[in-house]
Amino acid sequence: MSLRLPSILGSLSGRLKMMSSSSVEATTAKQLLVNCKDEEIVPTRGKRKPLSKDGRNHPKKMFKSSYEERFGETSYFLDAGFRRVVPYVYAFETHAKGRWYERKLLDIFKTEFRLETPEFYAKAIQMGLIKVNGQKTTADYVVKSNDFLHSKVHRHEPPVTSDPIEIVENTDEFVVVNKPPSIPVHPCGKYRHNTIVFLLAKEHNLTRLHTIHRLDRLTSGLLMFAKTKSVSQRVDAYVRERKLKKTYVCKVVGEFPSHSVECNKPIFIVSHKIGICRVSPDGKPCKTNFQRISYDGETSIVKCFPETGRMHQIRVHLQYLGHPIQNDPLYNNTVWGAGRGHGGCKDLSDQELLTRLVDQHDKEKTTKINEMRKEAAVEINDKQDSLRNIEGRGSTSPQQDIAVHGNEAQPHKKLESIDDTLDDGQTS
Repeated sequence: MSLRLPSILGSLSGRLKMMSSSSVEATTAKQLLVNCKDEEIVPTRGKRKPLSKDGRNHPKKMFKSSYEERFGETSYFLDAGFRRVVPYVYAFETHAKGRWYERKLLDIFKTEFRLETPEFYAKAIQMGLIKVNGQKTTADYVVKSNDFLHSKVHRHEPPVTSDPIEIVENTDEFVVVNKPPSIPVHPCGKYRHNTIVFLLAKEHNLTRLHTIHRLDRLTSGLLMFAKTKSVSQRVDAYVRERKLKKTYVCKVVGEFPSHSVECNKPIFIVSHKIGICRVSPDGKPCKTNFQRISYDGETSIVKCFPETGRMHQIRVHLQYLGHPIQNDPLYNNTVWGAGRGHGGCKDLSDQELLTRLVDQHDKEKTTKINEMRKEAAVEINDKQDSLRNIEGRGSTSPQQDIAVHGNEAQPHKKLESIDDTLDDGQTS
C-alpha cells in the first residue's frame, strides 16, 4: 500500500510515496506494427523543409512544430483510479549520435532502445517504419555522421494515478504543485502525455514552464516551476549556493536508529537507460542526513535531508543503510541479494546487476501476459457456452436466430489462439 502522510515538510519538501503498480501491454508487436502502418497520420510536428541534395537535413535547418501543437496528439480518460492515454501514432526523430557511427542500424536499436524486442525492430525496419534520411533502408545499413533517423511507433503509455494535481501556489513568477506518485515530471521513456508538464498544460493551461528541480516518478511532494527563464536562472543560483533546502519523509523497512544518521557514500549511475544507481567508489560525492520520526514495530517513518541532488540519492542511501523504502520496487528488491543492497553489494558486478533486473522484468512481463491470455480464454469459452445454451433453448424470433447462428456454413468460428483476439484489436 502506498504511504500517505498528512503534511508537507520544509520549504520544498517531498513525501516519498511509492506506487508499485505495473501495467501490462497486451498489444503484440504485430498489432503495433499494423497500427503504425495502416493508421492515417495527421501531422503533429509541423512541415519539414525539403531534404538537401545529399538526402540529409542539417540540425539547424530542422523545422519545429508549434509548442502547443503537441498537446493535441491524443486524449486520455480516467478508469478505476488510473489516468489512461488513448494510444496514438508518434514519430521519434533524431540525428545520429557519435557513438552510433559505423554501427548497423538494427544493432543500434537493439542496444540503445529496450522498449521493444529485436524482432520488432527488424520488422519495423523492413516495413519502413524506421527510416534513415527519409528513405526506407535495411537492418544492415551502417549509420554515418549527420544521418537523420525517423522511427514511427504506435505509442501505448503506461497508466498513472488519477489523483488530481493540486496547485499549491500560482504567481507571476512561480507555479508550485503537489505532485502525485507514479507520474514523471517530464516526458521520458514510455511517458509523454502522462507527465506533469503535459497535464499542467492540458488541464490548467500552464505552458512553457521551466523545471527548477525534479522528483522521481514514484515520489510525491511539492514541485516548483519557474514561468520565465530569468526566474529559473535566479533559483538555479540559489540551488548552487545551497540556499534552497528540501525535506523528504519516507516509510522504511525495520527499526531505523533513533539518533541522527549521516550517509556520505558516493553514488554511481550504473545505467541511465534503465535508471539504476548504487553506492560505489567510482560514484560522485553526496551526503544525506536522516532523522527518525517514529517506529511501529515493523517500519519506521524517517525525515531525509539531502545536501546534494544525485539521482535516487535518498533511496540508494537508505538501501545502503539496510532500511530501504518499504514499497520501493527497485531498491527493496531481491535482485540485490539476500541483504537487498545493505552495505553496497560489493560482490555483485554492474553487469550482473543489470542482467538480473532485465531477466526479472522479462519474467514478470511474460507472467502477466500469460495471465491475461488465460483470462481471455476463460471469457471466450464462457461466450461460446452462452451461445450453446441459447441454441439449446431454440430461437424465439428470426432476428434472434440470425444473431445466434450467423453464417450457416460457419456457425461457430473458433479462434486459433488467444493471439487472434489481440490481432483483431481486442487489447487493453
